[in-house]
Amino acid sequence: MFTSLSPINILHMINRLCAVAMIGMALQVGAMAAEPENVPEALGFWGQVTGTVKSAQDDGRCFVLVVAKAEVDPAASALKDSAPMVGKELEIGVRMPRKKTDGVASPHADDVAYIKTLKPGMVITVTIFAPRSNPKVLRIQEPGKTVTASDQPTHKEKTIKFIDTVGEFPIPANAEIVRDTEIQSLIQFRIRGVG
Repeated sequence: MFTSLSPINILHMINRLCAVAMIGMALQVGAMAAEPENVPEALGFWGQVTGTVKSAQDDGRCFVLVVAKAEVDPAASALKDSAPMVGKELEIGVRMPRKKTDGVASPHADDVAYIKTLKPGMVITVTIFAPRSNPKVLRIQEPGKTVTASDQPTHKEKTIKFIDTVGEFPIPANAEIVRDTEIQSLIQFRIRGVG
């Protein structure tokens, strides 16, 4: 194959190998950049999210959703508490099944068609997952559904956090919170006007 392994031939081989390696690394970095990564609060999430569409790509490959509600699938999700996801913007892509003929991954046609129908301001519910190979990426598991006005909650909830007590609890947004001065040793709150 090689007539002689002179220093010049060896340098040419090393030069070609380096060029091939650099091209391969550039292609790998380019492929990784195409996958949008999300906030750490969504790492490994599998479940259902409801929220408002902020934007959708014209090519139907991904959209941005502002999460109003998230429900974890306990059997599949690495994330066990979905509360930190509420209020976050998630960039959600499409499934990428591999073709049986050549093994090349391509966007799922149903997902692309669904994302092309999304408009900013729409409220939707969609089941999403984080691929095991890259848990920072989120993809839809199937096309979602539009949430109608009757499906939306009638009021938002606030969370009150008590200092030096146990945790948080939600209360209706229309509640009025009044400090009770009758008990001096404890800070108590009464909720008036809830009905």
